[in-house]
Amino acid sequence: MGPEPSACLALLRELRPNAVIRGNTDRYLLEGIFEKPSSKPAAFLAMFRWCWQELSSAGRDLLARLPETERVEVDGFPILLCHGVPSDDELGLTPESDRLLAASWLRKHDVKVVVGGHTHIPCLHEVDGGYLVNDGSIGYPFDGDGRACYWRVRVDRGELVDSEFRRLEYPVEETILALERRDVPWRGDLITRLRTARST
Repeated sequence: MGPEPSACLALLRELRPNAVIRGNTDRYLLEGIFEKPSSKPAAFLAMFRWCWQELSSAGRDLLARLPETERVEVDGFPILLCHGVPSDDELGLTPESDRLLAASWLRKHDVKVVVGGHTHIPCLHEVDGGYLVNDGSIGYPFDGDGRACYWRVRVDRGELVDSEFRRLEYPVEETILALERRDVPWRGDLITRLRTARST
């Protein structure tokens, strides 16, 4: 959902991060949402068609290989990464997330933290000795703060020492100019969301 989908995937291949997971918009591309009957706005579907056409076969293959969840360990501290929640990439992880269900995610995946999101709004809360974390969004925040947001954790010998949400200035206007220059479909809605840092 940006002006440079192919360059984004190329950067992932170059950086080779420890973990990359698939989100709901990645799934939309792979499922060909733009080719099926839908109640979504035509311009929204056109954006996905445009994005798919921008991707090389290598980029499409990379998307197809991304897992829905990834369990990682930081100095013996187990963390589960997912886009929304472990069972649903369109269910947002919020402070109101069901506590019993959240505790079951921690047990089922044998982790101390579940990091998810989908809402693009950062939050952290404790559940039965573990944590649910929505790490916000690097380039598409919806909490009214247009800066990039991520969650930084410090672990020592398998224990969480501290953590914090960090904010960095993000070149929103450069991204907007790129959306306009590349004539990305649905860019009007994207631009409004980028400028307001809100989903609606």
